[in-house]
Amino acid sequence: MGAGHSKRRRVGNLKRLSPVKRVPLILERLGGHYELPGHARPLPPLDALLLGVLSQNTNDANSDRAFRRLKARFRTWKRVLEAPRAEVEAAVRVAGLWEQKAATIQGVLQRLMADRGSLDLEFLRGLPAEEGRKYLTSLPGIGVKTAALLLLFRFDKPVFPVDTHIYRVAKRLALLPETATVDRAHRIFDAMLEPQQMFPLHVALIMHGRQVCIPRRPRCPACPLLDLCPQVGVTEVTPS
Repeated sequence: MGAGHSKRRRVGNLKRLSPVKRVPLILERLGGHYELPGHARPLPPLDALLLGVLSQNTNDANSDRAFRRLKARFRTWKRVLEAPRAEVEAAVRVAGLWEQKAATIQGVLQRLMADRGSLDLEFLRGLPAEEGRKYLTSLPGIGVKTAALLLLFRFDKPVFPVDTHIYRVAKRLALLPETATVDRAHRIFDAMLEPQQMFPLHVALIMHGRQVCIPRRPRCPACPLLDLCPQVGVTEVTPS
């Protein structure tokens, strides 16, 4: 009885820890549970940004196929900029929303050429994170998440991208208030996390959201965060 009582007190205390104090525990647990990938930079920044545009509202396989077709068809971003819109749409059709995505890609290229005189984003490396985010989100069709992904993954800036998996898992773990919007979630994480925590936590929460803390009927028995989670066994109920 004493041991059980002690365990219940320990679990309760962990759940009552503030978000900033639970983050290191979450990172330690998930880092031991998953094999987290390294911080690779396989693509030039502009390529990474436009691949991010293609990845919106589709899966990685389709966005990768669209990106490869776009590069194979036009070879350079200057040719994409100068191409008829219909040809760009045809190249990215497999990614879905091809009219919108083609317009965004050409719009970004037009702005870069007008603002910088070249199709290159390397200048962001020398800007503070907030200035870089402000510039990227001023580009047509570039939202907060896409901007944050580029700044973190390609420029090591201290910003935390929040996708649908992270948003769901973070709310279940009470790292975010229930009322937090996705845009506010970015600001909360930016203020809460240490720079060195951002990349591993981003990757770990996405992996956890895909494999265990799934949208409906999360696999709680397989979760290494049970004693940190206020919503063990939660299920999403669709309106009747």
